[in-house]
Amino acid sequence: YLSLSYTEACSRIWLYDGLYDARACARDCAGSLDDPYNLPPDCALNPCLQCDEDQAGPIFQRFAGRTRRRSGIESAIQRPCNTVARVRQVACPFAPPLV
Repeated sequence: YLSLSYTEACSRIWLYDGLYDARACARDCAGSLDDPYNLPPDCALNPCLQCDEDQAGPIFQRFAGRTRRRSGIESAIQRPCNTVARVRQVACPFAPPLV
């Protein structure tokens, strides 16, 4: 994660999250590695992601600070709209236009 420009503290929580998932969710994840993230008809999370959400999610959210959902960043995982912050993203507000 350091190579992705995450801070050391942020890299550490992502590492711990993955290690915890590997232990707590191995059974659920081994059986659903190729499953879509969300399952029809109600877009429920697949068993691996649901395990992560239930087991590691609360710890990660407590220590990670900014998460994709808190930052309004969409991901491939479909989430209820009321769980994703509505944030206006302005990438470079002081940069001149490219065109």
